[in-house]
Amino acid sequence: MTLTIVDRFCKNGEVNLQYLDNGEAHENPLPLLIVPGAIENADDYLPFLQTLRRRVVALTLRERYPSEAPASRYSVADHAGDIAALVKHLALEHFALYAFSRGISYALAYAVEHPERLEALLLGDYPPRHTALPRDWVERASLGRQLARKNYPATSSAAGAGGYPA
Repeated sequence: MTLTIVDRFCKNGEVNLQYLDNGEAHENPLPLLIVPGAIENADDYLPFLQTLRRRVVALTLRERYPSEAPASRYSVADHAGDIAALVKHLALEHFALYAFSRGISYALAYAVEHPERLEALLLGDYPPRHTALPRDWVERASLGRQLARKNYPATSSAAGAGGYPA
């Protein structure tokens, strides 16, 4: 079976959220939805989409490229709403939810509101509490990613229109 990973968007209110999806026909019928950490996006989880024998969907959170940033400030509840919007968009009835680092706060907020949908909740590198990020965190994170891509181009993934052949 040839695997094609598609690059798509869904909306939560006025915010367009990017996600990657490896499709539906897999050995394990339980989909896995991934919520990345603070400076990650869905591209960072391409190895999951390419190798796991199940449907895998990776979300890029608001204000992480290529998802959009809202005009106003946002909260943990807004991020949980982004997860809910993607779940609704994909019509996922039951799924496993994996979150890493900063994404864990958002996944936990989603799980509290929608426990009936979750078959599993997987948490990696959980911070002991959710704290406010410094105002310049986006610029610092973007600079770090640019430097990593410049110095280690073989490990960086490039987003492309139409999909990622695996």
